[in-house]
Amino acid sequence: MLPEYRICTTSVALAQLASPMTESALQDLLAEVQALRQQSVLSGADRIKLWKNTVKLAEAQYPSVEALVADDLVDMQQALSEAQIAKNSIALTDAHRQRVFRNLHDLAEAEYQPAFEFLMTCLEHPDSIWRWQSLRNIGFHYVTTSNSLFLKKTRELLRHDPDSAIRRTAALILGIHSQWEDQALVTALSCDPQPDVRAVAFASLLELAGVPRWRAWKCWQQVKTGEIQPTWENVQRSVRQEGIDLNGTKLSRKRESETKVNW
Repeated sequence: MLPEYRICTTSVALAQLASPMTESALQDLLAEVQALRQQSVLSGADRIKLWKNTVKLAEAQYPSVEALVADDLVDMQQALSEAQIAKNSIALTDAHRQRVFRNLHDLAEAEYQPAFEFLMTCLEHPDSIWRWQSLRNIGFHYVTTSNSLFLKKTRELLRHDPDSAIRRTAALILGIHSQWEDQALVTALSCDPQPDVRAVAFASLLELAGVPRWRAWKCWQQVKTGEIQPTWENVQRSVRQEGIDLNGTKLSRKRESETKVNW
């Protein structure tokens, strides 16, 4: 089973930013929001949809709809405030912690900017579960660039975090957002003590080089089973076998010109 990940559709995000929301699109969003509010109990997926639409409507800055999304924005801020308090608590119950992390996931999937800023502060939390959750929420739900502060922190986690699950997730996220020949990934190939981290670094480098995703992760499986050794030489050999010429070329699965915001 492949590691979980999500690719941000930055070209769509740019298109939405480049042109104002049409009246028809505005009405469709409002209708969906109103329909969701009429439900007595929202499923997790429906709450995410409601919050996503709320963020879109708030970002559109239409005076006529600001009052209509005010209550939902309050709900989102309250969820974030609960997480901010929980971050420094040493007496969280399991149920409370699960609720906080579920809320943070939903806020991140809605691309709520204040949640991004809070999650960035959690990447250095002494509790590994906070670091891991925050790394995943930013890396899988927000658009970023290869030279962003977030990716700098992600590289540091890959190099130095004592938790192998965090290092593995960091390698995966660099494969989504970084550029070919990311040195943190290259170093992880030979230096990380955990085979699974080295395997993810191997596949991430292949994806950054332009190898099709399914083929890159087939190589991940081969590294896991010992059929391929996760070395820089084998990365280069696999790339050449795909007919990809990397001489003097900077390749990335996320082109700088397509990114939404340079966080």
